[in-house]
Amino acid sequence: MDKFGRRSVIVPGFAFYASSSVLMALSAFNHLPFELFALGFVLVQFSQGTVGGTMQVLGTDMAPSFARGRFFAIWRMVAQLAATITPAIFALLSEHLGYGTGFMYLAVCAYLVAFLVGWVLKDTRKVAEEREAAAKAANAG
Repeated sequence: MDKFGRRSVIVPGFAFYASSSVLMALSAFNHLPFELFALGFVLVQFSQGTVGGTMQVLGTDMAPSFARGRFFAIWRMVAQLAATITPAIFALLSEHLGYGTGFMYLAVCAYLVAFLVGWVLKDTRKVAEEREAAAKAANAG
């Protein structure tokens, strides 16, 4: 991730997660074979493995050094709240509107995260290059 920059790993990872969820939704909407649903599930798990730990790294990047402990406490509280609420929302949507709708909900959330991270997050590779250039200029001068 440090080699390619955080944004260039996180945004495609969440977009891949969302696309895999859409595949699962399409298989539920159209009563496609179970193998296609299972493929979507495997792809979702692969994408979660790709972006799973990146959110902690983002917290380290975004929080000021003097307030990281407080930031991570709030971060974990929000994450646990989301982990509690999301299955309930998924279950309600799936019960009343079908499983395809529940998977589309997850896909929309993942696309939203990909968009927000891509919009808000600076490319860390470029930031690192700028810091190196500034350090070289300071040492030269």
